[in-house]
Amino acid sequence: MFIKKVYIENFGNISEKSFILDKGINQFIYENGWGKSTLAVFIKAMLYGLEEKGKRKGFFEREHYYPWNNGRFGGSIIIEHQGKNYKITRYFGFQKKSEDTLEVLNLESNLSAESILECSEPGIFFLGIDKESFERSCFISLNKSPEITDSINAKLNNLLENGDDVGNYSKAEEILKNAIYEYKSPRGLGLISQREKRLAELNEKLRVLETKQIEYDKLKSIEKELRTTVKKYSVRKNLLEKKKESFLLKSKKHSKKNHIKKNIIVFLLFDLCVVSGIVFFHLFKNYMYLICSCLFATAAAMTVLLFPSKSYKKKTKNKFDYGMYKNPCSLGESDESLEDINNQIAEYNQKIVYLERELKHCEDNLELLETEIVHKNEYVCELENIRNSVKDSVSVYNSLLETQDLLKEAYENLSGRYMSKMKAAFKKYASKITDCDNFFIDQNLNVNYDLKGNCKKSDFFSSGYKDLTNFFARLALVDSMFNQEDVFLVLDDPFVNMDQEKIAIAGKILEEISSKRQILYFTCHTSRKV
Repeated sequence: MFIKKVYIENFGNISEKSFILDKGINQFIYENGWGKSTLAVFIKAMLYGLEEKGKRKGFFEREHYYPWNNGRFGGSIIIEHQGKNYKITRYFGFQKKSEDTLEVLNLESNLSAESILECSEPGIFFLGIDKESFERSCFISLNKSPEITDSINAKLNNLLENGDDVGNYSKAEEILKNAIYEYKSPRGLGLISQREKRLAELNEKLRVLETKQIEYDKLKSIEKELRTTVKKYSVRKNLLEKKKESFLLKSKKHSKKNHIKKNIIVFLLFDLCVVSGIVFFHLFKNYMYLICSCLFATAAAMTVLLFPSKSYKKKTKNKFDYGMYKNPCSLGESDESLEDINNQIAEYNQKIVYLERELKHCEDNLELLETEIVHKNEYVCELENIRNSVKDSVSVYNSLLETQDLLKEAYENLSGRYMSKMKAAFKKYASKITDCDNFFIDQNLNVNYDLKGNCKKSDFFSSGYKDLTNFFARLALVDSMFNQEDVFLVLDDPFVNMDQEKIAIAGKILEEISSKRQILYFTCHTSRKV
């Protein structure tokens, strides 16, 4: 396969120009700004189209190469493939692929090549690889390093008929990766991490509730004791009040009885004194006896009424005996007075008020604790459910990891099938420089240098050596992919960092491969002419 003709109607700064290309090396040596990169990108755009203008920041070829003169955006190329000539004509919109037009003609019949249009892009039909793989293999520049893509892997393993199986590796890997991140992510946002976090929260809540449950049980016991004590003191107080009432009743009856007795005594004394005065008056005919008898009778009566005897006082004392601390409900007679009983009642009232205040405080705390520990069973059920969920999630997560490892192992095993021919091709090109035996490539096309067992990657090389060895790796990749096929190479000034010695080596290699491959070489300086 090679490109025979390129026509650019409008693309970047190039307008209405045709380029006739030959087999072998086609060199475009022009100053900066002529449009070398524009021509290279145009060929790629004819085969694979242009990326849509998106929201992300960065370089968009569709926007970058929009015609400076605002003319029709596109052109055509003529390709020879397997002895047939095809013309690809393509025009682009400013932003979206939906604005693009594509036509592929079989120039032998001048009919539309429907089989090619059925492919997503003509480049996939002609080359068997997608756009990214083309940029990593046949389109050689300093912007893209050689790399194995799914499409390249399929091409290398001759799996084009079932290329989707290999091409879907990245999709499958991405799906697995996203699924794994859903269960556990580095930032702790996965299902497992969130559920484990919730488990920790529930365990802490249950730990706090266990402490509050103990406090609740303790307060419940205190509440019971307080109620019992209040009841005990109330019973004692009630019994004292009943005894007081009984005492007051008895005192009232006793006082009335004594009052009657006193009245009788006073009446008798008064009568006795008056009678005595009358008797003495008749005997002695002296009024003084009568007057003294009356005064004496009055004094005696007043003395009896106002000054009761000590024996009477003893009789009027109320006496109680109650074993309040042994049996508060049993009250008996004792030596305590009414004042003592009143003091005891007042003391019990004080204690009851204090205990009822403590009981109210205890009940308030119990009510508050109840509102919290009432959710304990809910937390226990949720904890059990989340534990089971975590167990299931961990099982699925481990299965996903195992699947990812198996998929990666299968992919690596498949990739390893082409490494022998890749290494041989790389050695062939690396033999052009000294110490070639120390250079080797790995499965990811990374160039390494073995210095007495100390392996160094190409990042440690000088810019010239790095570009040259990556150029070898790119050619080895193309040879392995298109071993029996003709394919063109686009070189967009890849030797900028090389000195004359290395450019000469690269040029000699290009001369050797130009016998079977078309080469489009773009550079801005004659010193890099090959």
